[in-house]
Amino acid sequence: MSAVAPGVAFVGRGRELDVLAARLTPHDQPAGGVLLISGPAGVGKTRLVDEAVRRAAGSAVVRGYCPAETAPPLWPWRAALKRAGVEIAREPDIEPAAATSARFAALAQMSDALIAAGPLAVLLEDLHWADAASLDLLAQVGAVANGTG
Repeated sequence: MSAVAPGVAFVGRGRELDVLAARLTPHDQPAGGVLLISGPAGVGKTRLVDEAVRRAAGSAVVRGYCPAETAPPLWPWRAALKRAGVEIAREPDIEPAAATSARFAALAQMSDALIAAGPLAVLLEDLHWADAASLDLLAQVGAVANGTG
């Protein structure tokens, strides 16, 4: 997470910032959607997002991070929803034979929680470290936003 000092100028990336600002304003994007910001380490992705969030003050924006170390399934989503005031039940210990149905139930629970949270922008960082369930939920959210899910 980046903490930018007040008064530090943001230079360049005007087009990208305009796109992000429009997407972070709920009344401009009632149907939702998914945006991916990618680039090499250190190129300024987090700084760009920080600036867009700062400019979209008043929008419901929460963040989740994918840790480099192994984390429980859906960790970045759970963290983001917790910041939005939505608590998700802790996953019970699952027998291997029931793992597929438990995973489906966890994805459904998380999807329901996202819907219940209302208009919300969820920013997930470091997706290259995301667990499979987090990526599956991202695909599901993207499919619903695009009308294909």
